[in-house]
Amino acid sequence: MAIPFEIEILDSAEGLLSIESSEWEELVWEFRSEFLLKNKGEVRTGIGKIWNENSAYFRKSIDPIIKEYLQRKFFPQTCIDSILFDVSTLRNYKLLQNDFGIESAFHDDLLLIYEGGYIPVGYQGNCPEGHFKVMKIV
Repeated sequence: MAIPFEIEILDSAEGLLSIESSEWEELVWEFRSEFLLKNKGEVRTGIGKIWNENSAYFRKSIDPIIKEYLQRKFFPQTCIDSILFDVSTLRNYKLLQNDFGIESAFHDDLLLIYEGGYIPVGYQGNCPEGHFKVMKIV
């Protein structure tokens, strides 16, 4: 699947260093908090309970399957944690998108990156100007 925007493909060593950086983690948290909590400057009422229920289901039913696959591919635990966070957030984003009017170009792009066979590991520039850094899923 072709990705319709610029990406920078890193080798595994560079990708693992980038995904484990606090800069990448902070960026992902910032964008997640933005769509989770705010709707035109207002706090989204009722989303927290549903988000938590969806997250609990993910941790119980989906997380172990993905985690086992990534461990077999010898990904370090910090990388696995980052990927699980992304996938859980993307799942929740898509499940709640229509009911809560959530829009996030950042998360739409993350989804395209995963669907394209890559793992997002960083961002070069100031979002939305700039591009994602990715590494290939093995």
